[in-house]
Amino acid sequence: MLISAPQDSLPIDTYMAELAGQGVKVIKGEGDTYWVANELGSLIRYPKFCTAPVSKSAIQCLFNKTRAGIVNYVIDPNDDYPANSYVYTCNTYDVSTLCRASRWNARYAFKKFAIGFMNWSTILEHGVEAFCDTRARAGLSDGTTQQFKNAFDRFSENRSHFVIGAWAVEDRMLAGFLPVIVVDKWADIGSFSSNRYLKFRPSNGLIHYALDYFLLHRGLNVVSYGVSSVQKSSMEGGLHEFKLRVGFEAKHVHRAFVFHPILRPLANRWTLRIMQTALKIAPHNRLLKKGVGSLATSLAR
Repeated sequence: MLISAPQDSLPIDTYMAELAGQGVKVIKGEGDTYWVANELGSLIRYPKFCTAPVSKSAIQCLFNKTRAGIVNYVIDPNDDYPANSYVYTCNTYDVSTLCRASRWNARYAFKKFAIGFMNWSTILEHGVEAFCDTRARAGLSDGTTQQFKNAFDRFSENRSHFVIGAWAVEDRMLAGFLPVIVVDKWADIGSFSSNRYLKFRPSNGLIHYALDYFLLHRGLNVVSYGVSSVQKSSMEGGLHEFKLRVGFEAKHVHRAFVFHPILRPLANRWTLRIMQTALKIAPHNRLLKKGVGSLATSLAR
């Protein structure tokens, strides 16, 4: 069920060319950064943990080249752009520095599961439960088989996208998995786990495996665990604490959402109130949650 770990990383130029070949809109940014089209007509900067400032002219150029309605990125906070989010990264990893509970949870997971890299075919066949359970725990309505396929069918075809899984050998089921993007000297991970196996701590084992392999064995510079969500969720505080306990650092950043000039007149508190009212009617709609979070964050500055 497990396969050999990947030994090479594609340079970011090659990775972005492959994304473009898969039909993803990609725009070259400054230095080693790119802008990638995302849902809700937005552009997101890669690597996501990059905090370099973005000029107004650069943003206008992005709008001119694409049909994006929003440009989304993070920068270091200052007096004009206060901290409103976190970026989670790990540059050095030593399991002995984790708290006793985190070390025990990681060891426990390895006793219960076979953990390592897997073929995407295994994940596509067995991963829907972990995906759906995770989305439901976050209070979202998109934990469906179709959304799972939408998320990973094309994602799995890219040479820079790998997956680490926790396999329950006796049950022949997937307890959890980490989708991983590996580019140049950095990696970006996500995490999904099945409710029925949560007590065996699959995520602890998966993250320990990822950090140990990519930082200690492969010698990458950084592993990123994403940016804190703008969507209000009962899981938010617990997820933040979990990321800290398993070895990540939380860096304060300003998460910026810049609206296209045509949309800016609509980016106001009246629109926000309408969207918030709609969210009360459909409280688990992920896109609506994301839209409310993006607009509220933009207006809060």
